[in-house]
Amino acid sequence: MLASLTKGGLNSATKALAIEYATRGIRFNAVSPGVIATPMHPAETHEFLAGLHPVGRLGQISDVTDAIVFQGVHPYTIGRAGVTEYYAGQPAGMTVAYRILQTRELADDVVLGWVAAEFSLVDRPPIAVNLTVVARRAGGAWRIAHYHVSPRIPAEESTPS
Repeated sequence: MLASLTKGGLNSATKALAIEYATRGIRFNAVSPGVIATPMHPAETHEFLAGLHPVGRLGQISDVTDAIVFQGVHPYTIGRAGVTEYYAGQPAGMTVAYRILQTRELADDVVLGWVAAEFSLVDRPPIAVNLTVVARRAGGAWRIAHYHVSPRIPAEESTPS
């Protein structure tokens, strides 16, 4: 219960700050992990704690660090100018391979899409993520209205037993 309250509070505070400072070009993001396998939790408690997670496993430190690294990956527009802005702000040597899994037109000016992406960096292992993107046409240009990033869980971990 306490975890739900704190995560809800973090989400609300992040959204409120993002709205308040958006006109000044300041963006807010948050990473809100569950229990992570760290020395803070004795190894003998890991099995019990994993049972509390919907995915049935503890988060790893890399789950959090990859999410934080990914917060720097932030396309704000779609199209040639948006792609240029996007790549100009990325870490040197980073590349991305992606596959569009599905799209749905929700309205004439709103599209929802699901993408599997793998970000490769020169100094660390690749980051495999799933993206959910809501794009909206505003003033003749498509802009990302909302996106959600989650680590890609290998098939053997995501299949219920």
